[in-house]
Amino acid sequence: MKTDTIRRPQDVFGVDDSVLIFEQAPITEVVKVIREKTGIQIDLAEGLEKNLITTRINSNEPDIAGELAFLCGCKCETLVKGKHYRLYEK
Repeated sequence: MKTDTIRRPQDVFGVDDSVLIFEQAPITEVVKVIREKTGIQIDLAEGLEKNLITTRINSNEPDIAGELAFLCGCKCETLVKGKHYRLYEK
């Protein structure tokens, strides 16, 4: 028998569809997955595509775009509440 650390338990035990996990993922990929899983559209201003995101987001969370803005150090503009947002540099 061998002991070790399970670094990505979702790969071993299955994935909870309501939790989105990103590890050093390009923000362009993160917003694509968020749109596919939640229907929320997040537009990125030029220059933000260089950001890498590491986070765990509950897809039922009401402020997903706000969390991404916090993680990349930018601002979030609400275009249609709960449906469409825009992230831009300060």
